[in-house]
Amino acid sequence: MNEFQGPVIGKPRGRLGRRTPSTDAIFGLVAGGLAVAGLLALGQTVKLIQPEDAVAVGINAAYDANNNVLVYHHVKRFFHYNPDGTLYLKLVGQGTTLTAMCDTGGAVQQLLLDEATNGEIKGVGVVLNPAAAPAAFTTGLHSDVLTAVAKAQALATTLLESAVFVDCILLEGVLGAAATPTTLPNLRLLASENVSVCIAADPAVLAVNGGAGYAEIGAALGMLSIRKVSECLGSVDVTRKPEASKGTDTYPLTDLAGGYFLSSALSNGRRFATLSGADKSALGASGYIYAGRFEGFDGTYFNDSHSCTEVSGDYAYIEDNRVWNKAAKLVRQALIPVMRGDVEIDPATGFLPASTITYYQTKAGKTVKDMATAGELSGEPVVTIEPNQDVVGAGEISLEVGYVRRGVLRRIRATVGAINPA
Repeated sequence: MNEFQGPVIGKPRGRLGRRTPSTDAIFGLVAGGLAVAGLLALGQTVKLIQPEDAVAVGINAAYDANNNVLVYHHVKRFFHYNPDGTLYLKLVGQGTTLTAMCDTGGAVQQLLLDEATNGEIKGVGVVLNPAAAPAAFTTGLHSDVLTAVAKAQALATTLLESAVFVDCILLEGVLGAAATPTTLPNLRLLASENVSVCIAADPAVLAVNGGAGYAEIGAALGMLSIRKVSECLGSVDVTRKPEASKGTDTYPLTDLAGGYFLSSALSNGRRFATLSGADKSALGASGYIYAGRFEGFDGTYFNDSHSCTEVSGDYAYIEDNRVWNKAAKLVRQALIPVMRGDVEIDPATGFLPASTITYYQTKAGKTVKDMATAGELSGEPVVTIEPNQDVVGAGEISLEVGYVRRGVLRRIRATVGAINPA
């Protein structure tokens, strides 16, 4: 020991409350397209943090125009709405169906399991880009979409068993020319809580798209990724706006300078302005994501964040899944370090002592508590552990992490009328 060393000063860490940057804004896009010789092969995964990264591999406006596809379009829209997002892109050959893309071993699974993505992708958009306009429709909706919904949900369920958490698989919902909102298939009956169908379209894009129809998957992914996990895709405002939009009290799809969503339509070209009240109600009740505007209020917005499952369920909206997935993943990461570790047991009872219960409660709840701090939950989580558990005999501990969701204000009822102050 050095007698002249003086006091030994320690350097503490982790006291400032700084957290690892969020990965909530990392999404994927699987789209039909053509390879770019020497730059981008079909099936290759490319990480994009800006539109220029797509241009670097040959995906640009000319690529879209020359091949009659919308790939750069979706990439550009994603980054327009979330300049700070990350998008992983994978192209598949034209003619590959949505069903095949979402099937076991298909492009969506390949993208989610690709080591290059580090398992960080939170949701995937799936775009058809057909070589010819779809011909098969089921009561107005492209038949491929309905079979793809079931495949996508089966994939999400299977991946969850391997701790791959998928917030949403968003399918491009192309409608037939004669489709009517009141007779479209009811997506709420499909028991597919991790899948959503978007039928929103920008009329300006439809005008140059050759009549094949399309849906705004890129814009939807961008608008999802800019939001906190607890925020609804259809919210008029968002908590964390891009720098250029700070100071405003809305965050619409409409961008006057870029000519984006000056009006809106369904994917078959039918204008939002022509939809009746019954049409709008039918689309919402059947679980479709589309875009429109509030009468007398500027800007175009998505209607909601419907998923393809019953509206009474716990995961009827995309944000329900985003919150659960984030909480579940955080709990899993927190508890893995104690797996197969030894556990103190009360020698008198054979059960868990209070100190051990407190330790695991703190361990399981700490990271989810950060979600409350970030305004993604209402209040701190509650971790419950039954003390009378035979850990020695069973080799396991059961616990429950409960949280209170933040609400989403989908309707407001107000009474406006004259009063007599006398």
